[in-house]
Amino acid sequence: MNIEQLKWKMVERPLIPIQNSWVDATPFIALTLLLGASIFIIFKFRKKQSARHIIQLFSLILFAFTFHRCFCAIRGWFFGLSEIGRDNLSVFQNTCIIIPVIASLFIFGRIFCGWICPLGFVQELLKNFGKRLRQIPKLIMLSIFLVIAIFLIYRFKPVNFFVIQNMSSMLGLCLLFICFLSIANPANDLRLKKLKYFFLVIWILSILLGIFVTSPWCAIYGNEIDYPSLIGFISVLLTGLIISMAWCRYVCPLGGLFAALARFYKYTIKGSDIPSEEYKNTCPMRAITKNGTVDKESCIYCLRCTEKHGFKLQ
Repeated sequence: MNIEQLKWKMVERPLIPIQNSWVDATPFIALTLLLGASIFIIFKFRKKQSARHIIQLFSLILFAFTFHRCFCAIRGWFFGLSEIGRDNLSVFQNTCIIIPVIASLFIFGRIFCGWICPLGFVQELLKNFGKRLRQIPKLIMLSIFLVIAIFLIYRFKPVNFFVIQNMSSMLGLCLLFICFLSIANPANDLRLKKLKYFFLVIWILSILLGIFVTSPWCAIYGNEIDYPSLIGFISVLLTGLIISMAWCRYVCPLGGLFAALARFYKYTIKGSDIPSEEYKNTCPMRAITKNGTVDKESCIYCLRCTEKHGFKLQ
């Protein structure tokens, strides 16, 4: 199958072009509205989960199937900064996504991860399907998935610059190995979550070195899809069947950036400070500790804990 046939875009030109150029203001407007709607729901709705899933569905449809540009927040940010003073349209095109995301971050932390991110939504959808596979030992499933990923990487390996051009595939492979460590010893989960800072550093260094890095979510956004991003996306889907939100927990560079800024969040979720085994099945990110406190670096503000266990947003 030709790689062009894998592109799912319905719109190949700007919906709201700026100065009759290829630069599109629509993603910026849509993201701002989606984040605003999310914040409104958080404050005004008592039952938030159905509304949250509607927001996620709209985001998936808009960013994956409608807009002609991909969502490359960190990469676009660096590219945009490099164009300051030379090409203002390019600056806007590359920074318009990260600006509302960062602005919302200082209010509700990783609200983008829990309410907007299409890749996060896809992983949440996998959670229920993964329950049907529980009769298969997780380590056996992971072993099968690892073999599949290695075969795909070998089958579609680039002609040259194997590591550089396979960045997304390598991230997917790392995710599979991390899941092995997590399943082998669940107590490692908190330490393994720190690895996203490592991947954030690798991601930023790659960008600064001029490497055109792609991530698994490029397979969703489509217009820059390549085999490495598709393989990485498959790895995210496979691990999501075994460990809830595995990509978001351990590897996601953007999640690492958000977590690094956790100290600046205005609103955080206050736990009950009462140990309970019920908590571990509530939070998809396992952000609730055994003592009933919430790890704000991992929390994606899905707010399940506030509805089910009475945790408070403050």
